[in-house]
Amino acid sequence: MIKSATSLSQKFDVHVFNRNRRNEFDFKTHSLHIPFKTGFLFYLFLNVNSLLKLLFKKTDIILAVDLDTIPATYIASKLKRVPIVYDAHEYYVESPELDQRQFVKSFWARIANFFLPKIKHNYTVCQSLVDILSKQYKQKYQLIINAPRKYHLPSTTDSKEKIILYQGVLNIGRGLEEMIEALLYIEGFKFHIAGDGDIKKVLMKLTEDLTLNDRVIFLGKLNPEELKLVTNEAWLGINLLDGSNKNYFYSLANKHLDYIQHELPSLSMDFPEYRRINEEYEVSILMKDLNPKAIASSIQELNNHPEKYQKLVSNCRKAKEIYSWENQEKELISFFENIS
Repeated sequence: MIKSATSLSQKFDVHVFNRNRRNEFDFKTHSLHIPFKTGFLFYLFLNVNSLLKLLFKKTDIILAVDLDTIPATYIASKLKRVPIVYDAHEYYVESPELDQRQFVKSFWARIANFFLPKIKHNYTVCQSLVDILSKQYKQKYQLIINAPRKYHLPSTTDSKEKIILYQGVLNIGRGLEEMIEALLYIEGFKFHIAGDGDIKKVLMKLTEDLTLNDRVIFLGKLNPEELKLVTNEAWLGINLLDGSNKNYFYSLANKHLDYIQHELPSLSMDFPEYRRINEEYEVSILMKDLNPKAIASSIQELNNHPEKYQKLVSNCRKAKEIYSWENQEKELISFFENIS
């Protein structure tokens, strides 16, 4: 969101409504006072507060980021008679957090089915979601990839320690348990986990039970500059997901593109978006099976063939020129300039 708002500020007067007001950006921010952190009341207050703010703010275009902001933004756009744009960052109704909560999932599905067919200006983050959302809601979705800004890798002559890196939220279905267990089958590798989330304590307990405390390092939540330094030190990135969840299966994870920008080969799943990139620029080893022995075997195979590893690095160097925000922001600005 920060990248999009900053880019749009080049051409528009951008105002962002969020929970935590920060003023160091090129755009203006406005606080939403929400006394709840989760649950129905959180979303109720989010939409009521957003609606009230929008009604009393001069606007020419309203941008809704993800489905949970749609009720307020859509109603405001109709009352103010201004266009609404929907930014679909993910396949929201199929997110793993909703899989075990059928009532909540059906609620958001009804929200999507009611509002989204009425919105004609839409974009999303990968081709799979362009195809799915366009078909499901009978509206056109444009592709604007949430790529990172170009990153110039600092030159170094030091050989890398065999550090395997995960960056992101620690949630179920992200292959973290399997990656920890994979260390039992390979020697000489460490696994660094940058991030925080619901299953952190579970992962720490698993690490202790397997006596891998000296090889699994929990770095916690890092700021962007710290994360860049950590990524520079890694030998391999991982982006392992449970394909039984549609949101994961059709995803193009930010971390995958971050690895490319850092010229870091990765271990990813053989899902549509990662396969699509690999067919053009082979930057990853694609996994068909998410199990510890298969993960360990793929890592060891790559380690045994340094020429293969260097080829992946070279391909990342080519791909990073294409998968950068500098390219995508041109599409974003053009998209908004053509809204009428």
